[in-house]
Amino acid sequence: MEEFLKDIETGMTESSNWLYDSAAGLNPTPPDSNKTEADLNFLDEFAKKCVSA
Repeated sequence: MEEFLKDIETGMTESSNWLYDSAAGLNPTPPDSNKTEADLNFLDEFAKKCVSA
């Protein structure tokens, strides 16, 4: 359970850093395709852990 919570916190922090926690006037730059792919892989691995738990 602790590992799931850590993964959720990591994912939420990553997405919040460039979208929700930045002022709109700062016009935050979305992650590049390498970062996006890494984040999608992280989400995919998390989903697989949830199914097998």
